[in-house]
Amino acid sequence: MRNFAEWMLESQDKVDMDQVTTADLLAYRQSIQHLTASTQNRYLAVIKSFFNWALNMELITKNPAERLKLPKAVKNKAPVYLTLAETVRLIATATLSQRYSFTLVPCL
Repeated sequence: MRNFAEWMLESQDKVDMDQVTTADLLAYRQSIQHLTASTQNRYLAVIKSFFNWALNMELITKNPAERLKLPKAVKNKAPVYLTLAETVRLIATATLSQRYSFTLVPCL
C-alpha cells in the first residue's frame, strides 16, 4: 500500500483516498507492468481490499477499485534445469585447490 500511496503523491499529486479514481488505478497498474504477474496481483489485491474496507467503514462513497481487473498469473511454470552439457561446463569452470577437490562419479 505504501508503494501505491507514494506513486499517487509523486505522479498524481493526490494524498486523500477519496480523490483516487479508477483511472488512477489503471495508470498505477500500467506503472507496475515491469513486475511479475504474481507481484502485480499482490499489489493490486491489497489496494482492492483497502478500498473495500474503506467503503464498508463509510470512509468513501464509491470504491474506485471495484472493477479493477487483476492480471492473470502464469501457473504451472515448468522448472528450469541445466542440461548435462551445461552441468559439465559448470563443473569444469570450478577451480578448487587439490586439498578440497573431489571426484565426480556420473550416475548413468
